[in-house]
Amino acid sequence: MGPAIPKTLDDIYNDYTIRREALLTALTDDATEFYEACDPGKDNLCLYGHADGNWTVDLPADEVPPELPEPVLGINFARDGMERRDWMALCAVHSDAWLMSVLFFYAARFDDSGRAELFSLVNQHPTVYEVVTGRVPRTKINKRKQPVYGKAYAGAMPAPASRGTGAGPTGRLASRPRAEQQAPAADRPLPTGRKLTYDDVSQALVGRQAELYWPDDGKWYLVEIHSVDPDTMEAKCVLNRLGAGWDARAGCRAPPSTPPPNLPMPHVHCRVQYATGEFEALDFDEVIPSGHMSLLAR
Repeated sequence: MGPAIPKTLDDIYNDYTIRREALLTALTDDATEFYEACDPGKDNLCLYGHADGNWTVDLPADEVPPELPEPVLGINFARDGMERRDWMALCAVHSDAWLMSVLFFYAARFDDSGRAELFSLVNQHPTVYEVVTGRVPRTKINKRKQPVYGKAYAGAMPAPASRGTGAGPTGRLASRPRAEQQAPAADRPLPTGRKLTYDDVSQALVGRQAELYWPDDGKWYLVEIHSVDPDTMEAKCVLNRLGAGWDARAGCRAPPSTPPPNLPMPHVHCRVQYATGEFEALDFDEVIPSGHMSLLAR
């Protein structure tokens, strides 16, 4: 029996990181062995990065169509007609293309939100080409760019960091707050609230308390709406923090006495204020249809 087919976002992401590491090993640590394996006198050869972390140079699969997208054919034919450095870089480019094809082959059943969330995870890592050509260190992890809301996967849970990525103890979400820093959150919105509608978008929202859904952890966070622009469908919200007099599950509307923590926020489109004073552009046209903002009773 073959290896289990990855189906969840985390499993597909982990499959990608393992295959990527295998290809990097072939093109860096084992570069001499890889070079010698690509004999131009042999038939069409492909470089495979396997889900067990190993790599092979082999003939393409016999099945038509194959179980998985195939790597580029015939990498061996160009080996002796190019500078070694350029040929290795070309193999790296094709390896990146193959990794992405396998990634989205497994993610074929994801919707646009799932695909965007998956890509945001993958895009933390430099490409094989960037590492092989020495443009970035192998252990570099890019700052993750969260997809705008409507492009975030509500079912996604944090994936563990891949081995050897240097992501640190916090894993792939380096900015995730410690437990003692987190704002009041819950698995479901308060029963005293109701879903925000287009009819609600007016200056009357100013000063109201609401809850926003954060797809990364599936939690609802309390916010206070500070300003609204009905023309642009934007608002300014501040993430509330549990403090004196604040009952997170009773729907208390008293504003917190302490500044909001610097937390990554759900990428829903109202403008969210961070503790640093920064804002993130968000849009009611995406929040309202998704039902990810709950307006609390006065």
